[in-house]
Amino acid sequence: MFSIFPALLDFHLFAALLLRVVIGYVFIMHGKRLYDGLSSILAPIPARALQCLAWIQGIVGILLIAGAWVQGAALVGAIVAFLGIESSLSRESTANEREVLLLLWAGCLSLLVLGAGPYAMDIPL
Repeated sequence: MFSIFPALLDFHLFAALLLRVVIGYVFIMHGKRLYDGLSSILAPIPARALQCLAWIQGIVGILLIAGAWVQGAALVGAIVAFLGIESSLSRESTANEREVLLLLWAGCLSLLVLGAGPYAMDIPL
């Protein structure tokens, strides 16, 4: 089967870069929202656990944007997103929250397989 835009296939390495930066930004913003206490729907979870989760999300986001330890950060991010999906199913949450968490989970699994891409500190062995 022929590709509709064969010239775009030259930029396939930059897909991992774009995915890595966007997912890192979303993790940082989600962690900031948790840390600032705007997420009152997670009231049954202790505040200390929410702070730890916010720090983990922020660190994962920074590592993904910087391109350092991308596969490890993507694995931790996938676990955090999966646990968020599981907790959103057990309580009342918006469909948008579940959709964002599902996209984060899929994106982290993609980065786990693809690696860091160009402009990263990781060097593939």
